Amino acid sequence: YMGPLNGLLSTNMETYKPRVVKQDQKDGIKSESSSSSSSSSSAVSSLPRHDGRLANQLRPTFMTVGVISHASGSAYVEINNTKVLCGVYGPRQSGKFSYSETGKFVCDFKYAPFALEQRRKRGQEPDERSYSVVISEAIAMSIQLDKFPKSVLEAYVVVLQCDGSVLSAAMTCASLAVANAGIDMYDMVAATSAACLGDACMLDPCQTEEKSKECKGQLLIAYMPSLKQISYVSQSGAVPPQQVQSMSDLCLNGCDKVHTMMKQSLEFAFLKKLQSQIKPE
Repeated sequence: YMGPLNGLLSTNMETYKPRVVKQDQKDGIKSESSSSSSSSSSAVSSLPRHDGRLANQLRPTFMTVGVISHASGSAYVEINNTKVLCGVYGPRQSGKFSYSETGKFVCDFKYAPFALEQRRKRGQEPDERSYSVVISEAIAMSIQLDKFPKSVLEAYVVVLQCDGSVLSAAMTCASLAVANAGIDMYDMVAATSAACLGDACMLDPCQTEEKSKECKGQLLIAYMPSLKQISYVSQSGAVPPQQVQSMSDLCLNGCDKVHTMMKQSLEFAFLKKLQSQIKPE
């Protein structure tokens, strides 16, 4: 069960070749892992984590768009071993919804059967339905739905491999796919998460950190940097207010860096398409 993404296996797999998005040092992103600006709070640890990152560093990230030929827009986001694919279809009329002067954005989230250690069953399980609603709400705020009356825009998100921070990766991938579809947006939504392990706060936790006994709680923020507006925020666990503030600062700084990479992936795809259309003399 993957909806219109059943033809995924026929996609050119060269598009999935891992590639690190590089930026100048002044942008604060290194070649292998992205380091967001350091937080002023002492709750952010300066000690390296088990994978060698600092507390305020993102994992190596790769993004590309246009990976599904028959979709209106598509994107692939790889954050180390967390890999997410999204296809967007529409806007188009749908008989499922009643008349509305504004369009609707709906998302279908699904783990691939092989994405987790325990194989998933067919159909959507409760956590997948919950993530579908969350992603729909977070991304819908960034789309100019008033320009698509009586229409629906559908996004199908498939997690190919899960190694932590999967919801933030899915939100980022869905927003990037909508932008690739040429849909009018107020801004793209970049999402990151942070976890509180003991007395330290960690940006972009992997699955090992999320399942650690020391993990007190997590915070996820979906953010539109150009508008400086938050489209979604979620916290779990019992975390002291000071550490919540530290996690919030980490997430917002991380969202700025993710947003920059999203823009770069769109610019790269546009230039590549432009070059392919220019005929040599």
